[in-house]
Amino acid sequence: AQIAGALILPTTIAGLLFAPRVLAALFPTVTVPPDLILAFRLLVIAGAASALNMLPYMAQLALGTTRVLFWQAILSGAVYLPLVLVATPIVGLFLPIGARLLLDVSSFALFLGVAARALLPGEMGRLLRDALAAPLLGAALPCLIGAYGLQGAPLTSLNFALAILTGGFAVVGALLATPAGRRQIRRLLKWRRG
Repeated sequence: AQIAGALILPTTIAGLLFAPRVLAALFPTVTVPPDLILAFRLLVIAGAASALNMLPYMAQLALGTTRVLFWQAILSGAVYLPLVLVATPIVGLFLPIGARLLLDVSSFALFLGVAARALLPGEMGRLLRDALAAPLLGAALPCLIGAYGLQGAPLTSLNFALAILTGGFAVVGALLATPAGRRQIRRLLKWRRG
């Protein structure tokens, strides 16, 4: 969980901070409208919640407690699919994106609560600290420095590369902030030396 948090959360922060640069790199010949940048940022958050969902989701599958998973899948399909298929052409992009965001964030909270009660009684504080808070704190300084350094900079290939590099430093910072990340880095360094 700590390694997953250390990889997912800094990538999310970098995606949020550098959304205009990412989109400018993807669509270099057009001016990216602000609505597309907002949609991208909302999808980044929904993607992070979805990725973080996998941890408690897999733990519930391993225990065989699939009732919550089943009903969540049924309800999300019943809500999300009609929004995508019917509402998008009528109301535009933001309703289905908002629904996806709500679905992923609420699923994460639900799965985490079920997993904590069934799998990790009394360990929720440590899990939240080591798998979520520590990676966020470890990624904060590199992201803040990168965002400050690139603030107002033109949308060039070099600045896009600097944004990617900032994201890489954020991942390293998040890994160093978690006990499991530090163990993995020590193993990697021992393997490279020996």
